[in-house]
Amino acid sequence: MSLLSINDIFEFAVTIEKNGEKYYRKIAANFSEPEIRKLFTYLADEEVKHAQLFSELLTGLGKNELAEIYPEEHINYLREYVSHQIFADEKLGREAEKIHSAEAAIEFGIWREMDTILFYQELKTHLDQIRTAQIDKIIEEERKHFIKLVELKKEIS
Repeated sequence: MSLLSINDIFEFAVTIEKNGEKYYRKIAANFSEPEIRKLFTYLADEEVKHAQLFSELLTGLGKNELAEIYPEEHINYLREYVSHQIFADEKLGREAEKIHSAEAAIEFGIWREMDTILFYQELKTHLDQIRTAQIDKIIEEERKHFIKLVELKKEIS
């Protein structure tokens, strides 16, 4: 068995947010429609804020191990999920190049926001109340992003 540290959790979160920013900026640059560009630039800026918050939460944390949580296989699963599923950095360019319509960009963003929310929901179950409240704020922001994307999808459909 291995232990999952608070540092690991916040490092996962920083990675998710940084990769999300790259994705949203690339999508914004691919579209000429002002509404689409504005939305994806806004989402990218929000991801920067979230990464900054998680980085601040990481600052000053020591080797603060949590109680035994998951076997090593599950920790590896979480790392791989962040690396390959939610705004996967190595897939970012390939995914963005395939998106040629506003609908496809929005749909991809919707699924990434949902994946992010689910991931944060799982991670927060292993945190103390103070950190859980901080994660809840981020989850609420991600939900707002999801709603903005869904509303825009309805408008352009």
